Amino acid sequence: MKNRNRENDVLRYFAYYRKSSEDNKERQAQSIESQRQEMRRLAREQNLNIVAEFEEERSAHTTGRPVFNEMMGRIFAGEANALLVWHANRLARNAVDGGFIVSYMDSGIIREVKTTGRTYFSESSDKFFILLEFAISKKDSDDKSDVVKRGLKTKCEKGSMPGLAPTGYLNTPNLPGGSRYIMKDDDRFEALRKIWNMMATGNYSVLQLINYLNNDLGFKTRQFKREGGNSLCLSRLYKIFRDPFFYGTFEYPRGSGKFYKGSHEPMITKETFDLVQKILDRGTVIRPKTKEFAYTGLIRCGNCKAQITAEDKIKNQKNGNIHNYTYYHCTGRKDPNCNEGSVRLENLETQILATMERIEVPAIFEKYAIKWLKVLYKQELETGDLLLSKNAHRRTLLDNEKDRLLSLYMSEENQDKSLLNAQEFSTNKKRIDGELSSLEYGIADLEAKLNSGILKTKRDFRFATFAVEWMKVGSLADKRALLSAVGQNLSLYENKLSITLNKPFQILSDNHEGIIEGTPRLELLIGGLNKEKTEDFSSVFPQMLRGLDSNQRPPGS
Repeated sequence: MKNRNRENDVLRYFAYYRKSSEDNKERQAQSIESQRQEMRRLAREQNLNIVAEFEEERSAHTTGRPVFNEMMGRIFAGEANALLVWHANRLARNAVDGGFIVSYMDSGIIREVKTTGRTYFSESSDKFFILLEFAISKKDSDDKSDVVKRGLKTKCEKGSMPGLAPTGYLNTPNLPGGSRYIMKDDDRFEALRKIWNMMATGNYSVLQLINYLNNDLGFKTRQFKREGGNSLCLSRLYKIFRDPFFYGTFEYPRGSGKFYKGSHEPMITKETFDLVQKILDRGTVIRPKTKEFAYTGLIRCGNCKAQITAEDKIKNQKNGNIHNYTYYHCTGRKDPNCNEGSVRLENLETQILATMERIEVPAIFEKYAIKWLKVLYKQELETGDLLLSKNAHRRTLLDNEKDRLLSLYMSEENQDKSLLNAQEFSTNKKRIDGELSSLEYGIADLEAKLNSGILKTKRDFRFATFAVEWMKVGSLADKRALLSAVGQNLSLYENKLSITLNKPFQILSDNHEGIIEGTPRLELLIGGLNKEKTEDFSSVFPQMLRGLDSNQRPPGS
């Protein structure tokens, strides 16, 4: 005992004060100030030489405490050779740091560790007991950790994400434990939802959206005691766009790959989230000009003849609502001073729809018009069959003539080529082959003309019957195809759309009122269409059917 007391004269102590501020696992531990007062009192009473004091707010459950590591480095450098702490668990609650201290005691770098309860010397029994204290502390931490992990897992399985609620949501800390949940932040929820939906259109970059959110919507983050109340930063918005929490699923712990279905109100759908991920993964800035519009490239300016283009515009109302509008206007490439105004998409499509309605025919009209045209084509087809028969007969004659020509040329009587020389054979063969080729082409062309007339008429009537419906429910590509098919020379002048209808549709448009008025009389024709009823049908729509007849019958007949 005397030896130990004499050694105090040469011992230099580092005092270490620690509490955990990262969680509440050590609520019973003395505060740092209390630890400091107790260690200084002990130093005065026992005449201990404290050469430096270290304090740290960090859990000892894991390694990596910066102040602790600095202190151990300075001990290794010889600045001190003893430690003064309130309790051994202040030094370590993990095996690595505990083994670190004991190894220094083994080598004599640390000669003793003094606490308020006892002193651990560099002796086998004392090293055993201090290791036991470290082990007990670790076991205590592990047990508490297991309890906490089980509680957190149960909380996750119930759909409540542990930790701070993401931007746009709020925690409910005032509720008793077990009944707390994450609720939407009414002050920020809708603004962020708008940003999500705008991002999903593919028309805006993240930089554009952060500026719109902060500057136009006046967005501010939630105010905490020491931080918050500021504009949302760009990196935070990127994290929001990558967080599955916003469509109702969360990962806990982060990076673990374990996902849970949340009980909170989703801000967006899973489809919106997936779409935003694809947009972000493109790695390029999305600009509004890359958006696909239905009618660009089809219409010209009626004033300067330049192309008509389109763009989206955002309008903010005083009540906070946001509206997206699409406008079609002249590019101004032929005349930068062109004063042709812009027209809203809704106005343009109303005009297109009105055009489709002018050519629309009732389904019953389509049915009986096709039957009437079939009867009308019967004579054309019979004439065509006669022409085909004559062509086939002529081809047979030419084939026979070609065979006789070859036989004569190869015969024994013509060995000296006195009857038919090579030049004469070649000339006659080319003549026959040429006529055969012309006949073959003519037959194919006639057959195509005979078949295409009725098919084209069917397609035109089908188009006219369903164009209005397709226009109302079709995709962008459908609407573009409809407008391309109905006419040509499309132009916008003084916000009015002008179209030169293709001939079949022009006939239908010219006779629109007559078709609508005469359609009820078609009920008399139900039950079959013979010649007499064909004539009845023709008498109902005489002018229109004459126009269709001249337009649709096979060319050249």
